[in-house]
Amino acid sequence: MLTFKGFYEGKVLDPWFASRIAFNDTNAFCRKEEKTLYSRDLPITTIGCTQQWEVCNADTSGQLKSTSCTPPLGLSQVKAFMKTPNATVLFNDRQRATVDRINNAANGASFLYVIDALSQSTTASLQARHL
Repeated sequence: MLTFKGFYEGKVLDPWFASRIAFNDTNAFCRKEEKTLYSRDLPITTIGCTQQWEVCNADTSGQLKSTSCTPPLGLSQVKAFMKTPNATVLFNDRQRATVDRINNAANGASFLYVIDALSQSTTASLQARHL
């Protein structure tokens, strides 16, 4: 999430920093120059991100084979995959338990939980996350 209350001296077309609203500003401190400045299109902008996980199991020689990996999945999908018959072929009980622990740790540190914790603040802009 990005917030910025300043102004730019030129248009900014970058989607995250977009500033295309022109206005004339008279600077009383510098010979009363009039200058065109640009303000943000939106007070807050966001970028969406995604993560995909692939869990692999090397053979006894340490080599990875494409058949020994899960497909690229989201965290909740990895957790669900580890309960399927396919996972029991690829991974033993200890390996599945290790994947579950890593999954739980990664899930607790995910961006969703960070934003949710921030949304508990009294800052109005952070509380608007459900719009």
